[in-house]
Amino acid sequence: MSRISRGNLEYELDRASNADLMQASALIAESMLENPFNEWLFPEVASRRDRTSSYYNLLLRHHYIPNGICEIIRHQSRVVGISVWHLPAKWKIPESTSSAILEEVRDLFDSNLFEVGRGIREIESKHPQFPHLYAGLTVVAPEMQGTGLGSILYGTLLTYADEHNLPIYLELTRERDQSWIKGLGFEVTGEIDIADGPTLWTCLRLPTPS
Repeated sequence: MSRISRGNLEYELDRASNADLMQASALIAESMLENPFNEWLFPEVASRRDRTSSYYNLLLRHHYIPNGICEIIRHQSRVVGISVWHLPAKWKIPESTSSAILEEVRDLFDSNLFEVGRGIREIESKHPQFPHLYAGLTVVAPEMQGTGLGSILYGTLLTYADEHNLPIYLELTRERDQSWIKGLGFEVTGEIDIADGPTLWTCLRLPTPS
């Protein structure tokens, strides 16, 4: 764990554990409530927050924390930011994990399961064929966006990428985030138009020589 100051506020940057599941999944649900991609995942407004929280709790517990690099930022013991990234060839959920969580996933997506599965496969097919780090998720509490916490969360990933000479790949779910991600050295490389769903923007950052 490391302590970070921004203005007159103190934060803690730490690796996430299962003890953080409830706060982290609730934060993701709050931050993504009106995100176009999340609206496509869970079209029913009344249940969207609860389903989103349950879905990401599942992913955190079974994939993000055990198989990825999952970091959180705390402020006064509250989780206010989270990021998840994966090493090369580690980003895809293992088949054994998919089988273990299948029933819970079915319950969450209900009649939307086939459409979501088709869209996810389309997204996965766009991953680069060369070794790359994958930045799968970064969210900051809505009231703290624009304070630099997102850049803090990307810090470990960018450092690792440059030290190991690896590119970073990600998908943006909101067009307005392009200028911010370009400020971290990414280029927008293409679009993914999900059938009957939202548009995503693929982005790539090449390593920066030291």
